[in-house]
Amino acid sequence: MELRVENQKVLTANDVTATRALYDRYGNLLLGYITKVVNDRKLAEEYLVDIFKEIPFRLSEFSQNQGNAWLRLQMIAKQKLAGCARAQQEHALTNSIKATGRGDEFLSLMNEQQRFVFCGIYYYQQPVSWLAQELGTTANDIRKILREAFKVIRNGKSYTELY
Repeated sequence: MELRVENQKVLTANDVTATRALYDRYGNLLLGYITKVVNDRKLAEEYLVDIFKEIPFRLSEFSQNQGNAWLRLQMIAKQKLAGCARAQQEHALTNSIKATGRGDEFLSLMNEQQRFVFCGIYYYQQPVSWLAQELGTTANDIRKILREAFKVIRNGKSYTELY
């Protein structure tokens, strides 16, 4: 039996059987894990589908790490969910700041990078190295962005108005 998928790779019966076995064994567990992260069952199901679409192309990773299939599935899920978690954190922070009335005017003056770095460091206590990795930049660039955010707070003007 052969099955074609989106990128035209031909899946053998073994690929399909292995993917199905992983789904049967870990599908519900992974769905529960994703649901806790995104707090939305429908969205979690969409992520689950995306993850299991990718599995046939990554079966070699599972055969190399026998006994760690659950950990491998979690890692794939974390990679898929990284952007979602960041957006949820920023959204939750923005809502909490609006609710308390603290600093909303300053955050609204910052650009997206400044807001992400400032909130990441001062509200979520994320290390500079993690923020640099998330933004695909260096630690020195993160420190520069943080200094720009402080200029916005100090002067009460958006960064573009300062220059």
